[in-house]
Amino acid sequence: MIAIGRAKLGPLQGLIRTYGDGEILAPGITALAAPGHTIGHHVFHLKSGDASLLHLMDAALHHLVGPEEPDWALAVEMHPDTAAATRRRLFQQAADAGTLVAGYHFPFPGLGRIVEMGKAWRFVPLQTA
Repeated sequence: MIAIGRAKLGPLQGLIRTYGDGEILAPGITALAAPGHTIGHHVFHLKSGDASLLHLMDAALHHLVGPEEPDWALAVEMHPDTAAATRRRLFQQAADAGTLVAGYHFPFPGLGRIVEMGKAWRFVPLQTA
């Protein structure tokens, strides 16, 4: 994966800007460190007025496995224990704040809320009707 990334991103090297935890990338878009899945993995918090969304990126590997079994790992995770701790932190923050979340691997439209369920969480999708 690293070799593929270098091959694809190499020609763009001069256009790439790195960022860190808590950095505001544009008005209303903040990068938040979410280590474990990959080196330097981040999620993004989007805010506009009173509305906010936490884009979980690959920190949530599946809409069921991630929230309901946050300690389970897939072979693609570089640091499974760190990824599990990151999932737990992000899911708890989203549940506590009632923040809308988005996930790459969540069912269409990929938006919903994380709610506490015992010692884990559940992804509750937005209703689309």
